Amino acid sequence: MNLLAHLTFLASFLVLGNAHAEVPEAKIQTSADTTVNYAWIAFLSEAPSVWISDVPPKGQFLRLVVYSRVEEEPSTFRVETITYGDEGCCRKIVRARTFKPAKALFESFGTFNGKDNHEFEFVRWLSTTSAEFKYYGTPLIFMGLDSNTVRVQRAPQH
Repeated sequence: MNLLAHLTFLASFLVLGNAHAEVPEAKIQTSADTTVNYAWIAFLSEAPSVWISDVPPKGQFLRLVVYSRVEEEPSTFRVETITYGDEGCCRKIVRARTFKPAKALFESFGTFNGKDNHEFEFVRWLSTTSAEFKYYGTPLIFMGLDSNTVRVQRAPQH
């Protein structure tokens, strides 16, 4: 095989090999949470709402709450599913799950930029169940916030 054939083979292997490369992803198990403690809230945001019925409850949305008790301890994240009636009346938390993403994020993505002191910075809701955020300055995306397992991937660079 000549040099050109070797280079062509190598180039096709690299292109095809990367076409099917898996995107690093963290999977974080959540657990049911029946306690409501807003004393340590560091952040709270509501996702866009979804119309679910013509009879009450009429709509629902997710609320992301981040608790930060001690600076040295990783934050606890809580995802609440809230239903509501006409004109936003009668809000009710119908499901709440908590998780601590720190360990899974470090295992999946390695160390984070130490220049940014902020553990968590919310960027925006991408859908009713996914959100973009920064973790120590690294752009990431929470997906499936309404499920028992939250998935996290690196956010595409803008």
